[in-house]
Amino acid sequence: MNHERLTGILDLHYGLKTLHIETQPGGWSALAFRVETTSRTVFLKVYDKRWASTPRWTKTIDVYIPVLQWMDQCTPLQNRLPQPVFTRRGGANVEDEQAIYLLYEYIEGSTIGDAPLNSLQVQTFAEITAELHGLQRAQLPLPLSVEPLALSYCVPYGRQFGSLFREGNQTWPQDLTDCLSTYSDRILRLGDFVDEQGQIIAQLGLPTVLCHTDLHPWNLMETSSGLVLIDWEGLAVAPLEADFMALIDRPYFEEFWETYCRQWPGTRLNSASLGYFRARRVLEDLWELVERVLVDQPAGSVRQNLLNDLQQALHELAPGPPC
Repeated sequence: MNHERLTGILDLHYGLKTLHIETQPGGWSALAFRVETTSRTVFLKVYDKRWASTPRWTKTIDVYIPVLQWMDQCTPLQNRLPQPVFTRRGGANVEDEQAIYLLYEYIEGSTIGDAPLNSLQVQTFAEITAELHGLQRAQLPLPLSVEPLALSYCVPYGRQFGSLFREGNQTWPQDLTDCLSTYSDRILRLGDFVDEQGQIIAQLGLPTVLCHTDLHPWNLMETSSGLVLIDWEGLAVAPLEADFMALIDRPYFEEFWETYCRQWPGTRLNSASLGYFRARRVLEDLWELVERVLVDQPAGSVRQNLLNDLQQALHELAPGPPC
């Protein structure tokens, strides 16, 4: 991404004079930049419109960013969340023909990542999750309707894989063919399971709360004031299991659950819903990787890293139907 372009956007739309731009490690969804300005340091996320996944990651920006700001300013989650920076005109983001730009105050700290969580971090993580889930339970006055954040049980990934395999691999690049050729039946069974279980779970009428939907240590940062939970693109109104599906197998889950239940005693998780959300996430991650390789067509080390991640994800697929 051209740094001069970023400098112009920050000046025009945010009134910030850029001194230095440093590329940061990006995630699934966006490019990332640390920007020093004459007044403060900010963190810029850039969602490239050439990426096939960008519409998915940005479709609710105008809802989740104001909700994120409200949570930071008006709830016990203050100082536990990234702080969005709005444009001069009060917009949640900037968009041009190349990308969608989202700005935050820079967080000084380090990502937990693969490092083990200590007991205090586990408890804080659980408290953040409990507070988030409690916002609707406590019926606090949200700043705007969160109806656009309601989770849909109609997901396209199974159908997309079905279309991909029906078309055949004649047009696939050889490296992608080598990855997928022996896994098509398992992926299609997984897609069928997600479609069928989604219809069942939708009819159960499970209670819904605000969920982050991507709770893991790579989205946790340790700062001088404690843990901060980042990357809120997936904020959704969903059953509890949409968050707990990523936590249930973690070595710290027992301590996490004990802390969570001190705030919400009597909480029970639905096993069928857990199974659905876990299978759905596997299918979603697989499609994201395939789409990045097939549609975005990256090159070099970026492409190889994606193929390595895809191969690992495919190896972890159960040989039989999901259960």
